[in-house]
Amino acid sequence: MRSAGFIILIAFLGWSCQNIDSAPASKRNTFIHLYEGLTSYAGVLAKEIPGGYLVLGNSVIYEDSVISFIITTDLLGNEITTTTIPDLSAKSLTILKDGSGYILVGDSIEIIPGADPAANTEIYSTKILKVSNTGSILKTLRITDRDTAQQRVKIDYKASSVTVNEFNQVLLLGTYKGNILNPERPFLASFDPNLTTLLWTQNYDLLDRNYVNGKSVHYSNGKIVWASAILKPQGAFNDSYLSVPLIQENSIFLNDQFYKENESQLLLAGDIQPAFAPEFGFGVIGTYGTTGGTETNMVFLRLNQQGSLIPGSPRYFDGLLSEGNLTLPLETDSQTEDQGLALASTSDGGFILAGSVLSTPTFGSGLRDIYLVKVDANGNPLWNKIMGGTGDEVVSSIIETQDGGLLFCGTNTLGGFSNVFLIKTDAFGNLRN
Repeated sequence: MRSAGFIILIAFLGWSCQNIDSAPASKRNTFIHLYEGLTSYAGVLAKEIPGGYLVLGNSVIYEDSVISFIITTDLLGNEITTTTIPDLSAKSLTILKDGSGYILVGDSIEIIPGADPAANTEIYSTKILKVSNTGSILKTLRITDRDTAQQRVKIDYKASSVTVNEFNQVLLLGTYKGNILNPERPFLASFDPNLTTLLWTQNYDLLDRNYVNGKSVHYSNGKIVWASAILKPQGAFNDSYLSVPLIQENSIFLNDQFYKENESQLLLAGDIQPAFAPEFGFGVIGTYGTTGGTETNMVFLRLNQQGSLIPGSPRYFDGLLSEGNLTLPLETDSQTEDQGLALASTSDGGFILAGSVLSTPTFGSGLRDIYLVKVDANGNPLWNKIMGGTGDEVVSSIIETQDGGLLFCGTNTLGGFSNVFLIKTDAFGNLRN
């Protein structure tokens, strides 16, 4: 497997050389790093920590057997320590505000032979872990509804994302599903910082459709906000629209902003992030496409602090048609298959959008490439960049670092073998020496 990783590294280095601009000799602050193992690795997210970065990923050992790992690195992405967590498909990680460690959430997946199919033979339980800064697991909780004696699961629980409030209280967003005929719906659960007490929980049984949650949930002035796709299968295609719920803590919806709920299309929620200045609300990134077509676009829209859509804010981007830093005149215009996957606010008041674009015979480097779009506070595009090698590169998270650069994490696949990539660029998406 090491030889496969070497081939991937060469492909990435070839790409990086194409994007390094001439610059005077200086301390290097951009890089590309790949992390690999004996099995395929998938990147989940990266966070900045004092003196370096934290990388979260998963490794599939065999079907339904997943091991998660946390890699700590220095400021150049060099691996320092690795912690592995068995029986966990990691979904999200947040850093405790008092610096005492991390909260990690994900799923435990189990197959029960002979179980009632209507109750699911593939069992999902949500796991929540408190991990110290040195990688020690301090506490583990499981949310499950398994009846072991009858080999029957009444409810499957799946994690989506996790965050903490100003008091370090933990908030978990997930979904629950009663049986194979029931829709998948959201739930929230809150715990004390040490995961010793369940403070409250709420299930939201609102619509007869599946909720497909985006990758983030946020506390905002005592309220909770996230983004979901409200999805209904339509034969071979999925019909969905966007939902951004705003909820009073341990209570009901204060607002539930729908977008394109009266139209038929594929509209998926990638991520939601608050603006750098809270009074400017939130940004949401996603993927838009017609239900019967193969072309999709990256979509970005803004909401105010109350969770309501700002009129005129939606913007659509196509990897090929938006090369001149233009938004599309019609959301249905598309010449490439694009996805909007991750989002970060930036200190200049704007946002950086990250996704993927599928190469065509005359465009791109092959398979899926990384697609970055920088927008100002009003969502107007400032620049865009497409990066990639001959493999398949898919971004899972992006942040602005303290030095003003960009750090993004994801998965690179070549020849059926996948690695985690961690890329640090300058503020304009450039790799520099």
